[in-house]
Amino acid sequence: MLSSLRRWLQRPHPFIYTPASILLPGVATFILIVMVVPWGFQDVSGSHRLLLGLGFGLASSLCVMGVAGGMRRWAPRLMQEESWTLGKEAGLILLVVQVICLLIFLTFWLGGWSNQSPGLLFLRVWGYTLGISLFPIVVMVLYEQYAHQRQKAREAEALNMLLRKQILPPPAGVPPSRIAFAAENGKVELQLPPEEVLFLKSEGNYVEIYYLDPDQQVRKQLIRNRLKTCLASLPETHFFHAHKSYVVNGQHVLRVEGNARNLSLILRGWHEPLPVSRARSAAISDFQ
Repeated sequence: MLSSLRRWLQRPHPFIYTPASILLPGVATFILIVMVVPWGFQDVSGSHRLLLGLGFGLASSLCVMGVAGGMRRWAPRLMQEESWTLGKEAGLILLVVQVICLLIFLTFWLGGWSNQSPGLLFLRVWGYTLGISLFPIVVMVLYEQYAHQRQKAREAEALNMLLRKQILPPPAGVPPSRIAFAAENGKVELQLPPEEVLFLKSEGNYVEIYYLDPDQQVRKQLIRNRLKTCLASLPETHFFHAHKSYVVNGQHVLRVEGNARNLSLILRGWHEPLPVSRARSAAISDFQ
């Protein structure tokens, strides 16, 4: 049970931080206060409740901006879009809800709108807020999973149709050209025909070159250079920049797969999918 829950929470999830994702919690809070009338708002007149709804709605949107913006600034590694998961999304939403709970509690306590003790008031506000928001949160997260999963599946299928039009290998008897991979000092470390190169991966100040040996086994050569420099020497008819850390030989791409967060490439002869960043997915479309 716990292992299934852990796997579910580790599923990829889209990181959505748009004006709509900031506005929607505020609108939902406004509707909640004005129409559902939770907590102690029953004793507040309609016009005052409308103003309170606007105030709390604005505060909720500001909470989303503050929490998400603060986390992106102070914990950038945790908030990386390419490693965003369902568990992180749920945790971020719950953190925003807790901040909103605290805001509502302080408003009632400092405003003298409740005769209850601070501890009991906080528990009541926390219980109401979490209870009311839990179902919409679950529905929203599941809808995001479904919608983005379908979107990425459609994108992957469209790209797979394009990749079926791969370029043809050179005619028999024509010696293939060779790519010279040089280090920063200009020394050539490796020379290969384009068809034998699988992909290049950036590792700090180095580039890992993955290629096929004469026995069709995958080998790796490490050279000190920048990925951008190596990319400049590669033929555009074979290679495209799929990710900030990866340059891929399109001839070896078997298919494109998609999950709720991003696309990935399955390469012939390689055991792990390679990521495709959202900003560079158009490069696959251009490779025809």
